[in-house]
Amino acid sequence: MLSLSLDHLPRPTPVGKFVGHSEIVWSVVFLPNGKGLVSASNDGSIRLWNLDYDSEMILGNSSGPVFCLALFPDGKRLASGGLDRSISVWGVDLLAAVDGPLQGHTSSVRYLDISSDCRYLASGSFDHNVNIWDTESGQIVRDQDYLRGDGKINCVKFSKKDCRLLTGSGDGCLRIWDWESGELLVGPMKADEMPIWALAWSRNETQILSGSDNGVLRRWHASTGRVIGEPVHAHASIIYSLSVSHNGGCFASASSDNTVKIWNATTFEQMATLEHPDEINCVAFSTDDRLLATACSDSSIYIWESPQASLDSGLAIDRECEGASLLERQIVIPSEGGVVMEDATGPQRNMLKEISGTQTSPLSRESTDLDKEIPAEGVVPTVVKKRLMGRLSLARSRRGCRVGGVDNIQAPNQQRRKLSQMIKAAIAKSREVSLIHAWETCLL
Repeated sequence: MLSLSLDHLPRPTPVGKFVGHSEIVWSVVFLPNGKGLVSASNDGSIRLWNLDYDSEMILGNSSGPVFCLALFPDGKRLASGGLDRSISVWGVDLLAAVDGPLQGHTSSVRYLDISSDCRYLASGSFDHNVNIWDTESGQIVRDQDYLRGDGKINCVKFSKKDCRLLTGSGDGCLRIWDWESGELLVGPMKADEMPIWALAWSRNETQILSGSDNGVLRRWHASTGRVIGEPVHAHASIIYSLSVSHNGGCFASASSDNTVKIWNATTFEQMATLEHPDEINCVAFSTDDRLLATACSDSSIYIWESPQASLDSGLAIDRECEGASLLERQIVIPSEGGVVMEDATGPQRNMLKEISGTQTSPLSRESTDLDKEIPAEGVVPTVVKKRLMGRLSLARSRRGCRVGGVDNIQAPNQQRRKLSQMIKAAIAKSREVSLIHAWETCLL
């Protein structure tokens, strides 16, 4: 087994931090447009975050801890599961539940995945079973009598090409099933007694990447079940999550040893280590591969710049959707203490909340390569300044003003105060409209 000591590697610092959950963050997923992400926590809440600046909305609440999220490939819906043994489906644009709770497990739901056609949902549970659900009817089409393991199901992954389903379980085994028939196609694949917590398919789905309880990474032949090459002792403890970049150049492993490590997907060479103050439960790449998000047990979500890796890789995965480039994002300036959304309607008005508590700065221009000018706090936006400067100049040029036929020397000062109030109101309105636009584009 290869054991790596790479203290010379880069150890970046996060470019953003989202604070809002009150307990452990278990899962995080980027929205397809690259402008937002969703997180799930032990506090039972599912939160939607705007990446343009540090603000949040409550997408939903559960009666208990939420362990897992799965975004539908079309980006319109999101599934969640957790301690309450049920699965809920949320409309991302509606900010409301659209299906569920779906009942079918007898223990916690640990992992969810969605088929590439958005038609089926796979759920893995601590009850040792995998259920396959029809996302249109909300009914189980394949239940525990078909797909049952000998340990807690920690991970499930649909094939994007056919009816295969990959599972990893607490008995240390990987299995590949025909989920339509329930036939076990390959496996059980087992290298040791350590539970398997994280899995990933290769692009052509001929190989599998696994992460286990003892911090070991392995590659497997999907057709024969044999291990490829030497295992890598990547972390000091459990690997909870694996995420492959959309361009396939690299992948990330997240561990309870408080680190996320970035690897070259072709050579398995380690590229960087991302250090955290607590255990990491999930890692995800943005759709443009510019950023990573990590879900930390300190109740925070951290945002990192991603290494730019080669486009050629045997572990690359297909891009499910094209996200908007970071260079195309509109920069907006929020008002202090939150905003009352006068123009928001329907669920957006109901769910948009005033941001309070500890807040951190938005992603810096340097960290996102944004070269758009950001107005400083209190500075009049250019479009507002142009519209009002003519009136202000006219008021300043006056030496007096007639009121009821009598010269009134206080009128110019009154005019100036009135125009000052107009400018402040215009600034507030500009920020309000910008915030509405930011959330609307985040949800598109």
